[in-house]
Amino acid sequence: GCEELLTEKERIQCFQEKLAAFVAANYKPCQSPFGVTKELLYVKFVIDEKGNSGRAEILRGYDDCNKQEALNLVGKIPSMKPGQHRDKKVRTSFVLPIRIK
Repeated sequence: GCEELLTEKERIQCFQEKLAAFVAANYKPCQSPFGVTKELLYVKFVIDEKGNSGRAEILRGYDDCNKQEALNLVGKIPSMKPGQHRDKKVRTSFVLPIRIK
């Protein structure tokens, strides 16, 4: 939904805001007997040439339950327009930070 913006900077900011909104709406932090585990996760994933997300891996995170939830969340990211380089669709990797409070 960010393709109509004129500058690359605006499109990147729009993408980041929409991805953050998706995470906020869909991430369910894990409960422990002591409450929610607070941490900062970093999840790396790839948007392929068809616009699907995959190849997710945790770069940083401690709680196994939260790490699994983050990987599940990446699998639920809706299909999107893939990256392009010289008029050719290409894979694009992203690192998504998820702060659990």
